[in-house]
Amino acid sequence: MGFELDRKKMYTMPVGFGPTPGMMQNADGRRFLYGQLRHVTNHTLVYESNPAQLEKLLPPAFTLDKPFVIVNHRMNRNLAWLAGRGYNLVSVTIPATFHGKKETVKGCFMVAIWENEFDPILAGREQLGYVKTFAAIDDIVTYNDVSRAYASSYGFQFVRLKFHLTRQPDNVAELKSILFDPENQGDMNYRYIPKTGDGFTAADVECITLNPSKIKYPDDVTATLPEPVVTYGTGWLKWNRPEFEDMPTQYHIIQGLDDMEIRRFVGAVRVDTANLADCFDVRVIE
Repeated sequence: MGFELDRKKMYTMPVGFGPTPGMMQNADGRRFLYGQLRHVTNHTLVYESNPAQLEKLLPPAFTLDKPFVIVNHRMNRNLAWLAGRGYNLVSVTIPATFHGKKETVKGCFMVAIWENEFDPILAGREQLGYVKTFAAIDDIVTYNDVSRAYASSYGFQFVRLKFHLTRQPDNVAELKSILFDPENQGDMNYRYIPKTGDGFTAADVECITLNPSKIKYPDDVTATLPEPVVTYGTGWLKWNRPEFEDMPTQYHIIQGLDDMEIRRFVGAVRVDTANLADCFDVRVIE
């Protein structure tokens, strides 16, 4: 007799070895919200772009809210679900609103996201619907008041990031309105998984997922969370345009990002915080 799945627990392939410990729960089905805090260092850059170019990146039922591109470098550390380990990511989002049949959601649409470890990519793609893929991503390093980071694939450095956190942006109020919009309900992803067979041209799964900005903690979670430390500054980036030979499976992504006009850099911000998060509240929106 073969194995049987416990339908009250989460599995990923290969399922024959039992429930999957992962981002949302351990092997016993308990959430990773009890114990150590996750430490997060975010460096975020905002630049204004061409609205028509940004609209082409949005799926049906979306409208562009503001013509800005938000590029974030994050260092996640001390993660309970990784037994204290961490990873880095670089993401690209644009402010947008989803106009569904059942609900309207205002937030940020995830254009692309890279991470430098397999496990968060797997969990993000399979369970959350995030558009994650792999890259080698450096830690942020600071020298002479300038913070820098890079990301690469197959040895090709496709983005350079630079932050000056001792210089004030031209318009702090504008930067705050973009990054800390009180109406922002979270990050949205277009989840698409091709159906096996028949040329892989049909969709097995096709939907929009939302990771809410406000976390619903269980009543028995009592951890005291420190206030974030926010530092405003200026920033700069450069997309290095690859050819097929440089990044065989991702060159078209970077080319698309490089095609987007950079009209001006609005500013940058560093946010240092510690929190509890497991993405358990991610859901499909319609």
